[in-house]
Amino acid sequence: DGMDTQKGMSRGTVIVGAVLIAVGILFLIASVLGRDIVGVWWPLFIVVVGLLFFLPLTLQGSGWGAFAIPGSIVTMTGLVLLFQNIFGAWASWAYAWALIAPFGVGVGLYIFGRVSGSQSLCEAGSVVMKIGLILFLGFGFFFEALLNVSGSLATRILWPVLLILVGLWIMLRPAIRTRQVATEQPS
Repeated sequence: DGMDTQKGMSRGTVIVGAVLIAVGILFLIASVLGRDIVGVWWPLFIVVVGLLFFLPLTLQGSGWGAFAIPGSIVTMTGLVLLFQNIFGAWASWAYAWALIAPFGVGVGLYIFGRVSGSQSLCEAGSVVMKIGLILFLGFGFFFEALLNVSGSLATRILWPVLLILVGLWIMLRPAIRTRQVATEQPS
């Protein structure tokens, strides 16, 4: 068992080392190009902090699966902030919160379920993720397609197209699933 812990620890140190190297390379490239990396890319630091929560999950037989929940929330927060900072899309907070909670919470629950081998946690995570996506799409459509909070024609077109695609996916998914099951049956 001491070997498993040692192997988990070395994997953790490799991940931490890789993250530090990646951040160092990013800053080196930015310095050479004369770019202000902190101005645009500062949300990456939040993403990295979120990903660090997943390190304990690499330890063999660890009971650290619950760390996936705050890890997912912090990582999603960083990703949303990164998107908003790059595109100046700060008005999207009107609906982007649904990607952090409940969607990010659902991702964490699902990962926690996978790590701990709990099917009920995976199912709960899936339900919470779906609720988060429905809230995101619903509020996004309302605020962008109807109220045009970002003031952009692209987002006014994007949201109705997203709704159409989600509707098609919901309608076609059962047909695709039954076709896959039928082809898997021995004839």
